[in-house]
Amino acid sequence: MKALATQTAKATDEIGQQVSVIQQETRQAVDAIQVICATISEVSEISASIANSVSEQGSATQEIARSVQRRRQAPTG
Repeated sequence: MKALATQTAKATDEIGQQVSVIQQETRQAVDAIQVICATISEVSEISASIANSVSEQGSATQEIARSVQRRRQAPTG
């Protein structure tokens, strides 16, 4: 009986250690996921800024093209 109790105690300790390792690895995974989420958010903000700049540049280019077209069509005198 004593040997069985010793084996049970040993197995319980080993399981406890394994659970601790899994918990630590889970914490590390959560931390890594949070870093990834922050990076994705930052990339999204940068992409939105770039898209806005491209849109503004497109508007400016169209305005320049319209201005050039008006100049061409204006009578010279």
